[in-house]
Amino acid sequence: MAGYEFDLGDPAVVHHARIFTQDKSYSGEQALLDMAAYAPGKASISYPEGIAQKFSSNDRLVMQIHYTTNGLATTDQTRLGLHYAEQAPQQTLMNPITVNEDIYIPAGAHNYQASASIVLNDDSYLYAMSPHMRYRGKSMKYTAVYPDGNSEQLLSVPNFQFQWQMDYWLKEPKFLPAGTTIVTDGVFDNSSANPGNPNSDIDVGWGGQSWEEMFIGWMAIAVDTQ
Repeated sequence: MAGYEFDLGDPAVVHHARIFTQDKSYSGEQALLDMAAYAPGKASISYPEGIAQKFSSNDRLVMQIHYTTNGLATTDQTRLGLHYAEQAPQQTLMNPITVNEDIYIPAGAHNYQASASIVLNDDSYLYAMSPHMRYRGKSMKYTAVYPDGNSEQLLSVPNFQFQWQMDYWLKEPKFLPAGTTIVTDGVFDNSSANPGNPNSDIDVGWGGQSWEEMFIGWMAIAVDTQ
């Protein structure tokens, strides 16, 4: 797959959507691998030439759609368009994430900090990053900590906006040697000073609804095709 696009049936109620691949020998939520995602503000995705995501004839595609109510009766038939690669890719794309499900933001907290990390086991090429938080999300940055102990900031989003969640594609892929740790650090604002805060009087933890919170650092990373 060299690219994809979501066609939302009713954008007013589709909160986000995710596509997974799953070997047909599994069922339920077993062995799901991230393939594609939609969130507010994301456009269609076309991967750079020479890279693609792989799935086989033994895989099924699983679509997960999260809806949020708006007080009106409606129906939805969201569709997914796939762009297939015309040639075998030189690199295989994967979508690892950093995630912190232990966030718990006290009522009124103006600068609640959260972090998460992941270690890359193979020599990799970083193509894109995309922070995901909700209405209380304030900022997020990505840092690479290399095996020799040196570190480098990869991305800083100082003014995160839930309504406009972008994929930040690098002009040139960034080589990351095996053993590199990707660290994401973020800040939440659960105070009344945050104009988008649904309710500054309650503590907020991880959850699937927009008035709850998440802390995820999505990435597009490629490894050489063997």
